[in-house]
Amino acid sequence: MIDVRGVARRTRRKYRRWQEARRQRGPLEKMFVQRKPDGSVVDIHQVLAAPTWVDAATADHMRDEDSVMGLLAGGAAWAIPWWVMKNFHTAELDLGGEPVFVVLCEACAGGSAYTPMVRGQRRHFEVEGKFNANHVLRDVETGSLWTPLNGVAVHGRDAGERLPRVTLLQSTWSEWRALHPDTRVVHGEPGGRLGHGSDFPTPWVRDKPRFVDRTRLRVDGRLDDVELMYGVEVGGATKAYLVRKLATGGARHDVVGGVDIVVFRGDNGGESWLVAAFERRVDDRLLTFGPGPSWTTYVDEETGSSWSFTGTATGGPLLGRTLTPVPGAIEKWYAWSSNNPDGVYE
Repeated sequence: MIDVRGVARRTRRKYRRWQEARRQRGPLEKMFVQRKPDGSVVDIHQVLAAPTWVDAATADHMRDEDSVMGLLAGGAAWAIPWWVMKNFHTAELDLGGEPVFVVLCEACAGGSAYTPMVRGQRRHFEVEGKFNANHVLRDVETGSLWTPLNGVAVHGRDAGERLPRVTLLQSTWSEWRALHPDTRVVHGEPGGRLGHGSDFPTPWVRDKPRFVDRTRLRVDGRLDDVELMYGVEVGGATKAYLVRKLATGGARHDVVGGVDIVVFRGDNGGESWLVAAFERRVDDRLLTFGPGPSWTTYVDEETGSSWSFTGTATGGPLLGRTLTPVPGAIEKWYAWSSNNPDGVYE
């Protein structure tokens, strides 16, 4: 016969120990550790490693409206569904021979990818807890703590080091497939759509988890906390753009940190969160971009060359040339502003 009361008591004790572990403070201001009582990584923070990849043509587990993180690495295109990644939050991947580390906070909509190498040595990362309105990562090799939004070590032996970014774009599955019909995508079982993180199926969800106000270092009231932004970092300066104010299928020309840039936004019925930014100078020529025959293409006024959304000239005098990507990422205002005090936005 099952001892129901005994099971209940053990469950309550286990829950209290878990809560105590969650309340443990880390070495950074307002940081809290989020691990099991025995110090191991909690279930929703297990690293996604060696996933099963399938071709887009056979990806019957995907829906057109699914949010994905798209990467270009190893000479190929790759996609990770949010509804898979939310059950892990971090991934260690080998993409065409290139090591890539990916991290997602579905609540703040922030997703980033990095080459996990520091001074020629491979690093392996785990979610240590929460800090400044996002996850905080710990590398296994040195115990240093890293911020996921910009890949900078903020505590420990590697403090001050920065991981090289790998270009990551966020979009719907249908948009990413339109850009890269030959993409591969991580396979997932239908049950993975449920449970933790399912309240945040897209970046447009106007909600904020409870841990945000407990952990962020500063509150910037110039915008609503949950405004969706695209933040860039170039020329030693940062700037964020309200995604809803960027023209769909359009090109926003700007100067950030003394660098001429262009910001593209996709077109998905006016609701696209697909944004990419590039330096707009090729050699000594400054280019001005306008829409092409479809939302996936642009044409520069100076040479008439056509360009893909990912910054490659697909026709005209500049055929084959590429634009230099500007580091950038989708994030909600509370996350971006917490990490960029008094940052400029429009």
